[in-house]
Amino acid sequence: MRRVTERPACGTTSADVGIATTVALVEVALAAWRGGFGATVGGEDLFGMYLGKHRFIADALAHGRLPLWNADEFCGFPLHGSAQGSVFYLPIPLANLVLAPWTAMQVLYALHLWLMAFALTRYCRSAGLGTAGATVAAVLGTATVFNGVAGVAVDHPHTLFETALLPPILLGWEATLRGRPWAAGATALLLGVQWWTGYPEPMLDTAVLLGVMAALSPGPPLVRRAAAAVAVVGLGAAIGALQILPLAETLAESTRIADMRVFTMSRGLFAVTGPGALASASVERYGAAAVFLVLLGLATPGRRRAAWALALAWSLFAAHLPFRLLYLVWPFAGVRFLWGWSLLAPVFVGCLAALGLDGLARATPPARRRPLGLATALAALALASGAWTPAAVFAACALAAAAAPRFERAWLVPAALAAAHGVVVLLELGTLGTFKAAPDLRALTPRVDALRPLVAAGDARLVTRPELQTGLVLSEHLPSPWGYEPAVPPRRVTRLGQLVGLDDLMSPFVDRTWQKLGERPQVAALLGVGYVALPAARAPALLQAGYRQVLQLPDGDVVVFRPPVPRVQLVHEVRRVADEEAAFAAIADRAFDPRAAVVVEADAPTVAAALAGAPEPVTASTPAPERFQIDATATAPGLLVVGQNWFPGWEATVDGAPMPVLRVDYTFQGIALGAGRHAVTLAYRPRSFRLGVAVSAVALALAAAWIVTGRPRLV
Repeated sequence: MRRVTERPACGTTSADVGIATTVALVEVALAAWRGGFGATVGGEDLFGMYLGKHRFIADALAHGRLPLWNADEFCGFPLHGSAQGSVFYLPIPLANLVLAPWTAMQVLYALHLWLMAFALTRYCRSAGLGTAGATVAAVLGTATVFNGVAGVAVDHPHTLFETALLPPILLGWEATLRGRPWAAGATALLLGVQWWTGYPEPMLDTAVLLGVMAALSPGPPLVRRAAAAVAVVGLGAAIGALQILPLAETLAESTRIADMRVFTMSRGLFAVTGPGALASASVERYGAAAVFLVLLGLATPGRRRAAWALALAWSLFAAHLPFRLLYLVWPFAGVRFLWGWSLLAPVFVGCLAALGLDGLARATPPARRRPLGLATALAALALASGAWTPAAVFAACALAAAAAPRFERAWLVPAALAAAHGVVVLLELGTLGTFKAAPDLRALTPRVDALRPLVAAGDARLVTRPELQTGLVLSEHLPSPWGYEPAVPPRRVTRLGQLVGLDDLMSPFVDRTWQKLGERPQVAALLGVGYVALPAARAPALLQAGYRQVLQLPDGDVVVFRPPVPRVQLVHEVRRVADEEAAFAAIADRAFDPRAAVVVEADAPTVAAALAGAPEPVTASTPAPERFQIDATATAPGLLVVGQNWFPGWEATVDGAPMPVLRVDYTFQGIALGAGRHAVTLAYRPRSFRLGVAVSAVALALAAAWIVTGRPRLV
């Protein structure tokens, strides 16, 4: 096939390594001066969702177990199907195996910032841009990822990791267009690894952006470029099946499906309200010098200019027509927020700024009137709106453009100003109005030390606010009927939790939790609620409902206790109902006694009353969260009820023979037993995981073969 003649890439790889290392070291040092990444947080996400899970995953791997099931939240919940789990993104568990979660996060941030800076530098050089432009792109791309909408990269590690993989993917696609035989397979591999990080939004957006690159980048004929993009994205998704399929299964069982009707409103939070707002937000996020360089880049000839311009426009206006039409089709229809576009935008801001700086540095004397006129106009507009600092920066850019005929390196002024803005961003890390100091986990150590023995043995779950907010419920193995999972919370157990006020546990209306727990003790008992840690002044509401105080915590809170429904029990009275709503109504009925009867939506198994006075011992052990071993003796046919959230993938054997796992009591597990003594095994073997492993393994083999052999040649 005909090769495309292109300007050779500037510089050497060693120079790119030096630029990336310098940029990453400076940014990490600035962040460390501010206390480190995550020293300030926008909410409970970092500790409640991420660091606790990272510690849990590392502990499981250290004990030789693949962490698929999280038994400590929501009465049991898939860990590998959680958007924040990232069980399969190896840098996270490996770092947490050797380092404390906080330290591991700092190291991972540094490594990903270096990767992003290196790939962006190399990508710009491969497009024929100079060293200064590539450096500006690296600084802008890595720094301004932290001050986007809601500042999510500040305290959401996975969002930074996903974004950091975009420049390597673009670099791989660039090599594909250049005819490198290994490049298409390597790009597919990077896309698959990006899927393993967890949240799907940036990965879906990356696929769209790769389509933009295929459509608008010069090179082989459009049909071949499009075929290559489809093949690469498809193989990348297949490599990512290890994460995609479990996540899809968890999504199907979550509250998110019911909430999709409000996604249009949540996406609207990312809409640009007008030209003034766009200008103000752009200057605030990227700096006045970068805005000047980007506008100059849009007017500078370059072989990637059209692709970068459309990619940036899509990133900025994803909530507007025509781009928002994308969210009418699957799988984009299930995207809740558009923060992925906000995170990816700095990459293309950096590329266009680099192109503008390169054009400014190489401009002939007649062409220097354009940057001078542009900077002067921007300075005038800024002055007219009262934006004095941007006006001064634009004026400095205008002076540099005017001085260019006499001073060849006058273009360094806007380059330095753009880089200086990156420094300012890192110095202001986490200073948005909603950001606050990260929680002090050491201050909670006395509480955790007092609570841990209560739940170390027995069936009782713990309701506690501070430990849930900080992820200690998971990292310290304090079993809870609730959890911190805003992305895909399990639908049925969440609905039961709302009956007893657990949805208010971390809200300003937490007093409703204590009130509702006392109003519906049978639902609380069914959820396994035994211990409740709460302020002493709020304890009377629960003491009147039959709880008794068992402990006073070091910080003055008290712990009250009421016996829960046993985690594993034999029941001989079955109430068959027609459907999910009928089951919920039966459970919510205050007259329902979950110790005496069980609600079944499917065909009810045959049961009989237990022999009067005859013992029915039931003992259970859990060698791992993914496995229950139960020894039960039934005096008559009954239903073995396990107080663990029902979920696809749980399999049961009774005396070695397979037995269906029924969904009982609205969201728990049930196994029919005949009279006699039985050995029951419950194991979590999700088909989504096994199928995902198989698909990913085949796709990885194909990608490896593609990298090694360079076949098929798509471009």
